[in-house]
Amino acid sequence: MKSPKFYLAKLIAAILHAVKKAPPSKPVERVLLVNTFGLGDVLLSTTCLPVLRKRFPNAHIAFWVTPTAAEALRGNPYLNEIVSRDFSFLRPARDFDLTVLLTYHPFQTLAVRGIPYQVGYLHGKRVQSNGFPVEQREWSGQHLVHLAGEVALALGCEAPENQPLIFPDERDRERARLLSPEGAFLAVNLQTKIASKSWPLDRMKQIVSWSPIPVALIGGEADRDVAAEVQEENPSVINLTGLLSVTETAALLGLCSVFLTADSGPMHLGFAAQAPTVALFGYTDPTQIFLPAPERILLHHPRPCAPHFKVGVKDAHYEECPTRECMTAIGVEEVKSAILELLERSAGRHSN
Repeated sequence: MKSPKFYLAKLIAAILHAVKKAPPSKPVERVLLVNTFGLGDVLLSTTCLPVLRKRFPNAHIAFWVTPTAAEALRGNPYLNEIVSRDFSFLRPARDFDLTVLLTYHPFQTLAVRGIPYQVGYLHGKRVQSNGFPVEQREWSGQHLVHLAGEVALALGCEAPENQPLIFPDERDRERARLLSPEGAFLAVNLQTKIASKSWPLDRMKQIVSWSPIPVALIGGEADRDVAAEVQEENPSVINLTGLLSVTETAALLGLCSVFLTADSGPMHLGFAAQAPTVALFGYTDPTQIFLPAPERILLHHPRPCAPHFKVGVKDAHYEECPTRECMTAIGVEEVKSAILELLERSAGRHSN
């Protein structure tokens, strides 16, 4: 359940944005995009950056994100600045002409109240404005990639491509080449931050042991112990957990022949890197999160109780599932088949 502070902030934000201003008399010069959610959410919102840059060709465009997501924006040619500092409610951001809220949360709405014009999800699923000209648009619960897309369309932009963007530089690519196996390899993200979204570890181990090509394990510092356990049983595995930055991970995923992962931030990195991906879904809704493409295979066996979490549903929140039936319903053999299918499709994709 959301806290009382959330609902108080929501009420205050609604009151503040009920006051409308006259449209700006000159072109905006400084634009602040806002998405302070997780890495996957920010990567999905990068789809709208090219069309926003086209809409504001001469503006200084900054993007306020979390520190982890900031790494994923490094080198993005559509941005002038990446902001990852905290904004205080007492000292809100003021050094911009226009803020564009690509997701909704009342705390971030309050933090940008000092900026003259606000467009986006000010207090709900409808794209709103306090005076800046916009078309009427609403996010109706479809794929999360359309959250940012609807805001872009409201601003008069062209329809964005549904392809997340990330830009590893040559140093990222060189480090990925040095650390990854030579030739074809399987990249594996063993677990997610939320246990209920993870595929059982014993099944991941079976895939690693079976893999017909070398295996590289990716993930953060929190995954080191689990990865070490897997590596102990399979000494030939390359354990890169905790060793790569976000952009280095994207560069490595751009080299792999197949990427195996559950619904997670790394999954979205794989999408941005256009890696052939086997995505395992359980209690989250793939119609909102998974991006279909010829190089991606979705494995999902929902139960009547799923999804436990669906964005846009009142009071929806992540919660641990005691049975994890959705994930345990995904069998080892079907994962093997999906990997082999993508291996066949991606034969000769890369040689590093």
